[in-house]
Amino acid sequence: MKFTKLQAIEIMEEIGSHSIFLEQHADLVSAICEPFGFAPPWQTFTPDPRDFKGAQPIDDKWSPYDGVDGFRVAALINQACDAQRSDSLGRGTAYREDLSNAKATLG
Repeated sequence: MKFTKLQAIEIMEEIGSHSIFLEQHADLVSAICEPFGFAPPWQTFTPDPRDFKGAQPIDDKWSPYDGVDGFRVAALINQACDAQRSDSLGRGTAYREDLSNAKATLG
């Protein structure tokens, strides 16, 4: 699967904020990152029941898991397009603005 930069941004817009790409989505997230010249930034997420805004458990299992944070991918796409970063304090709004600003640089 290969995407243009515009297609990759549109897929990220469809997926929406607060997404974490898991190992079964490795091909999709790689195809999204590839046109912008960066590898997916895999990291280990450790759910904590005391942190309701942090990583959430998968299937009610509170064990660590590997994934790619959608917010980070949106920020890296924005950076790769040399677009203006969002100054919003809300993560969901920043996600949408980063992608919108990146899309605007593509013409």
